[in-house]
Amino acid sequence: MSYITVKYGDNSEKIFNPNCISSVLLSFIKISCGFDEEAYQVDLATESGEVVDLANHGKEYAKKYLDERRSYILVKIIEGEEDTPTTYSPLLNQIPEKMKFTVISSGKSRQKRSGNDNDSSKQKAPSSAGKRKVGTTHSYGRNRASTIAK
Repeated sequence: MSYITVKYGDNSEKIFNPNCISSVLLSFIKISCGFDEEAYQVDLATESGEVVDLANHGKEYAKKYLDERRSYILVKIIEGEEDTPTTYSPLLNQIPEKMKFTVISSGKSRQKRSGNDNDSSKQKAPSSAGKRKVGTTHSYGRNRASTIAK
């Protein structure tokens, strides 16, 4: 199972599953971290200050842009007026003051760095279809406790 860690507030952290649509993930993160009453949009940035820009990829799966088991900082999106660019402000109180948050690449969408999806070294786990799971119990019309007690 893949997951990411989101840092926010006074050094708080929460774990999220990035295997969903980006807009849904960002909305859930905003609510879960207690910023649901705020009017601004949020996004995620790496710990080095690179904004992932999930907000502009709202209809794509977030896992396409996020690395598994990595920590990200929750950032507030501050939309720029006319000639001023969009800026990002961290929603984590414990960061270096001089850290700048910038979008990784504006023209080309960033995809997580991984090997070729057709890589033969990645093997799928065998299917468990039709197999009985270990540890499950089945009721066959008799109460097992009464059978044992006799």
